[in-house]
Amino acid sequence: MKILNSRSIEPNTVLIVMIGLGYLFGALNTFHRYPSADDMYPDLVAIMFVSIGLAYWYAVSYVKTISLATIAWVAIFGLIAIQPYINPITYPTGLIFDLSVILTCIAISIYITNAADKIKLFNILTVIIVSVGVLTVITQIAQYLELDLPPYLLYSNYGSRRIYGNISQPNQAAFILALSTGGLLYLSSLCKNIYKSSLIVLPSFLLAIGLGLSASRTGIILMAIAILGYCLLFKLPAKIKVITASACTTLLLLGYSVGSYLLLDNNSAAVSGAARITNTALDSRWVLQQQAWLFFQENPLTGVGWGNLMKASLDHAQQLSFFYSNGHSHFFISNIAAETGIIGLLALCPFAYILVKNFDFKLSNFQAAVYTLLAIFIAYSSSEFPLWLPRYLIIFVVLLSFIDNKTFELSVKMGQMVKYVLLTFSIILALGSVFYQINYRAYSKVFYAIAEPSFSYQEKEDRLLKLSPVIGFEQFYDILFFHMMSEDINNIEYKAQLTSKVLNNTLSYNILVRSANIYLLADDKDTALALYKNACIFNYSQYCDQLAIDLSDRAAQGNDNSRWINLRFQQWRQDNANRTGLQ
Repeated sequence: MKILNSRSIEPNTVLIVMIGLGYLFGALNTFHRYPSADDMYPDLVAIMFVSIGLAYWYAVSYVKTISLATIAWVAIFGLIAIQPYINPITYPTGLIFDLSVILTCIAISIYITNAADKIKLFNILTVIIVSVGVLTVITQIAQYLELDLPPYLLYSNYGSRRIYGNISQPNQAAFILALSTGGLLYLSSLCKNIYKSSLIVLPSFLLAIGLGLSASRTGIILMAIAILGYCLLFKLPAKIKVITASACTTLLLLGYSVGSYLLLDNNSAAVSGAARITNTALDSRWVLQQQAWLFFQENPLTGVGWGNLMKASLDHAQQLSFFYSNGHSHFFISNIAAETGIIGLLALCPFAYILVKNFDFKLSNFQAAVYTLLAIFIAYSSSEFPLWLPRYLIIFVVLLSFIDNKTFELSVKMGQMVKYVLLTFSIILALGSVFYQINYRAYSKVFYAIAEPSFSYQEKEDRLLKLSPVIGFEQFYDILFFHMMSEDINNIEYKAQLTSKVLNNTLSYNILVRSANIYLLADDKDTALALYKNACIFNYSQYCDQLAIDLSDRAAQGNDNSRWINLRFQQWRQDNANRTGLQ
């Protein structure tokens, strides 16, 4: 039974457009503000658009089949759902966001499996992907020109060494531009006329300017993958392929040169993406892999727990060459292995099977384009973590579902049950995404109010206490309270407990030192000393000199505990001169 009449608006088209709009408004959103370290707000916006489209589609469509990808996403859902039962998760209610996203993946996978004319849907999505890339470059140019636009139109990053538009992260901007380039090459393949085909790739010049402005090393590789995918996989007359590929490559090289020139002209301290290939950022990536391997070795079956990578990195800080903390390993396989162990790696096998089973060198241009975009996703996921950001994950789910030919028929009764369960979920998700957007803005205002020196302590406390408790936001509330609490012995047991929770999910030099101070007040000298040591080697030991001075000053003015800490810290630093900035 259909709930609505779908004659006027074709539901498959509506949903793919809503998915595209979710990607567009998620990628171009300018609200990149704490307390979330994973840029949560743009993802809430993206999910809102997608869930509205899903609600409409499930209201007017039938569910007749599911695919292997659907089953694989169900397995991932189960893997995350059981985490609190097999690993210590500090904030288990926070898993509602991850579980909601995976349910969205399941719903999208079922939609693509049951949709007719997949090529038409891919064409629509490709146009939107290209549009997002072009709009990204426009925002980059606006930043370069320092245009005074409203903050909801243009993200302010003036003074930054790299220009990356509204994305808030330069490698993400480059990733979006590479996807757009791959999309352009596919659109050009739809033209049989060589001149039209070459004209369609003209915007690649603009996209390459954006890549140059971003100074992204990863982006250079991703652009190369887009070109290689076109040359190796697309079935076109040799003349058209050679001329189009040559034109696109030439435009990319010219545009990249222009973008790099503009970047260096804008900021003398900037470094181009090509020049950054040999810098120390590669060292930090390697350390993250060392961390992930260490965690996997210690917990091979179940890993350290979903979302526990940062906590584990703190526990093992002294075992690596230097302490570089991050919530992701920047390589999707090592991330899954470290957090979920062999069980998680097994859950990835169906995805690998889909990619390998459906690939050959006789693909249609539609399939070749999908594989090219998937290759860009996989390559970028081997350097960062786009699959952990819903605004990008939803596009990956669509692409993977396009090539998944392994389907399973459902009975009418089962199909109706799936339909109404996911319809209900989609409606709840649409309402929930709006609810959480509103509350996230409220929490964000309080976060920045607490950091504002012009506000009195009482004003900050009043703002904090006015916040409404929100399921899933417990972590944010604890972070706010952590920054508010005074460093004294009043309620010291509670302060120490709160500090332990915050350290499991949020790390910075200031948080490490503040936490050590709290533990010292709680008379836990060993934990305090360990945290001071970790703060010293944090991020290439750039703060260790100042920390040593501060501890010496406190020892001169403080009690026996402060002197005990300082004596052992200074001796430890002498014994580890290479790691602590003394050599």
